[in-house]
Amino acid sequence: MVPSTGELMITTKVGERTAGTGLLGRASEQAQLLRLLEEDGPAVLFLHGLGGIGKTSLLSLVSAEARRQGAVVVRLDGNLLEPSPAGFMSALAVAVGGGGDAAPEVIRRLGGLGKQVVLAVDTYELLRVIDHWVRLELVPGLPANVTFLVAGREPPVAAWLQAVSGSNGFRTMELGPLDEESSLSVLAQDGVSAEAAKRLNRVARGHPLALRVAAGAMHGALDPGLEQAAADRVVGELTRMHVEGLDAVTRRSLEAASVVRRVTRPLLRAMLPDVAPQDAYDRLSALPFVQAADDGLRLHDSVQRALAVSFRAADPDAHRRYRRAAYGLLRSALRDAPVADLWRYTADSLFLLENPAVREAFFPTTAHVYAIERARPADGAGIAAIAHRHLPPLAAERLVTWWARLPTAFRSVREGSGELAAFSVYFEPTEAIPSWMESDPLTGTFWRHLNANRIPRHQTSLFVGGMVGRDHGEGPSPEMAAMWLDVKRLYVELRPRLRRVYSALAAEDLDFFGPVMINLGFRHLPGGPVVIDGHTYHPLMLDFGPSSVDGWLAWVIAAEMGVEESQLLDRRLRQLVLDGARVDLTRQEFEVLQYLAEHQDRVVTREELLGDIWGHAEARGSNVVDATVKLLRHKLGARATALQTVRGMGYRFQG
Repeated sequence: MVPSTGELMITTKVGERTAGTGLLGRASEQAQLLRLLEEDGPAVLFLHGLGGIGKTSLLSLVSAEARRQGAVVVRLDGNLLEPSPAGFMSALAVAVGGGGDAAPEVIRRLGGLGKQVVLAVDTYELLRVIDHWVRLELVPGLPANVTFLVAGREPPVAAWLQAVSGSNGFRTMELGPLDEESSLSVLAQDGVSAEAAKRLNRVARGHPLALRVAAGAMHGALDPGLEQAAADRVVGELTRMHVEGLDAVTRRSLEAASVVRRVTRPLLRAMLPDVAPQDAYDRLSALPFVQAADDGLRLHDSVQRALAVSFRAADPDAHRRYRRAAYGLLRSALRDAPVADLWRYTADSLFLLENPAVREAFFPTTAHVYAIERARPADGAGIAAIAHRHLPPLAAERLVTWWARLPTAFRSVREGSGELAAFSVYFEPTEAIPSWMESDPLTGTFWRHLNANRIPRHQTSLFVGGMVGRDHGEGPSPEMAAMWLDVKRLYVELRPRLRRVYSALAAEDLDFFGPVMINLGFRHLPGGPVVIDGHTYHPLMLDFGPSSVDGWLAWVIAAEMGVEESQLLDRRLRQLVLDGARVDLTRQEFEVLQYLAEHQDRVVTREELLGDIWGHAEARGSNVVDATVKLLRHKLGARATALQTVRGMGYRFQG
């Protein structure tokens, strides 16, 4: 077990040697990395390569050798980090042993750890949504004695070269497959004969993960067509062959493991109630493509994807059953999780989602092509040109006016060349002057709805004022997907303060985007569409509920799995469902019952309800909570006992 610094310890598997004795076939890469980590090396070094190519193993080895030579190495793992600046800095503070919540103090402590310090971040592809912050804010603020070492699947976007000053300040290194001699040595270590090793390597082609899996799949006949297949397909086919040779218990354990982000004994117990969880855990630990981490076990994601796809196709009922069992456990854990562990359980829950509109935001599989950052002053002309190219004059001028009023609300989407490919506009209402919002046809609609349907003062809303791409306007495009990914980054950053998101869809895009947004909980605002210079927009609003983004995610996951968060509540229609009959609820009645349902089986204090639903400043000292509970009990009728009073403390819901 390692400290909660995010460092991932790798169990020695096929093709690896323990730290200090080297890594087969990687002597050149190891030496090159160590040279680059010398005092006169670059400030930033990107190590990238295919999944399973050995980046983590090499990073572990280089870290150990750098420490032996006197450097201090601080390692973080993207698997364990909340993808937000606050989440990153919180993990870094723990790793360096202090600094609290003040980012400058954390950075100063990092630089003061030694004469040479290496900040190494593994699985960087999972931090894509904060790449612009890392590039533009974190790295420029690092002390001169700190080298930033990144390992991830994707090469860095071109904007990195522009952000890190000096020709020597930035280097990339692509990790390729092992040469044939090393590949054969890897297989020989696992007892594979020379003749069989040559045959296996014609398929694995020096890919370390494929070699590991191939060594365990010797019982099967290899498809000759795999010799020309892509690495992911090779890994998938070799995984299938490996699984065929396993005993029934190990195979079931592996199928269950393919459903979850990380494997723990409680999750195995929930998914496989007839199997001893420790036995299943130990069986998984022995497999060559399973890594031990400080928070459980992880299947290598290339193997996991292959297993999950084949398992779902072969036995969809069991696949669904395992997901539901895992979610049942995680839902309970989320309710009681301390703040430090909240993201871990949130990420576990998100991993169970199959909805691409949400899952892709947190576990991206597409290539990282675009760099998104706050717009620069020089972007004004490009933003105006894009707006006028795709929108009617008044609709374009609306966005140009916002640029003049609130340029900090604009985000620029850049291609590798640095050219402006798209832009988006979003802000919290407190950032803008009310008269600006009132005078704008779209944000005026948002503003009036927010004023008529107030939220607690400690919570906030996000107004999405527009998204326009250079080539596709407001229509579907990779640039549009990148911009929505950036908005979802804010979902994480602003939780638990974020209560609502206001947005709008152009009429011509309603058929494409509308069903996706409605399924995520967006609702049309009253008053119908807004017409600007003949261009029609449909205003939409997503209310996350009193529990903010975490409560919304729980609802999204439960809806996808067909699991009702509460049999009493219809979140879409904001109604009670009692023996098939429906009862309308006021907004506050619904929010109180929803809040209690999301925290069921524990006592919720009056102060929590006042703060998270009404806001302390507006309701302190009143009996508004008791009055609302009384009305709810009346509407619940025979089910009123589900809402219990705990004297001197508050209320408990048992639905």
